Amino acid sequence: MNEELAPLAFFKFSSAGPLFPVVFGSLGHLIGWGWLTGIGLNMLMLAAAHSFHYLAQLDKTQILLTGLILLVIGPVLMYIPTNSQEPFHQAGGLVLAGLFYRLWQGDVSPFVVGGFGVLTFH
Repeated sequence: MNEELAPLAFFKFSSAGPLFPVVFGSLGHLIGWGWLTGIGLNMLMLAAAHSFHYLAQLDKTQILLTGLILLVIGPVLMYIPTNSQEPFHQAGGLVLAGLFYRLWQGDVSPFVVGGFGVLTFH
């Protein structure tokens, strides 16, 4: 890959930014880090992203269909058994979709949605 580090000397993170290493590093420091910890945290992140159901105000059929899609969609299945950053972004995408729905309904400020998007996807 042709990624380069940031030109700022004090910024030691790659082009992806500091959020993922800070979150997973903090959790790893609190609970310890084993060879399955990253996979467990990835699954936990996607499970926690099911706040999307609350944010988007889905009914039971929509909740079941969303769960079914997450069980069979390729990128989710491909990255769950890894210690990759992708499930973190997939979970952020689900929450962001729910926030966009709330924005569309006029229930949340555009700054909340934009701030969450910048933090998650930088």
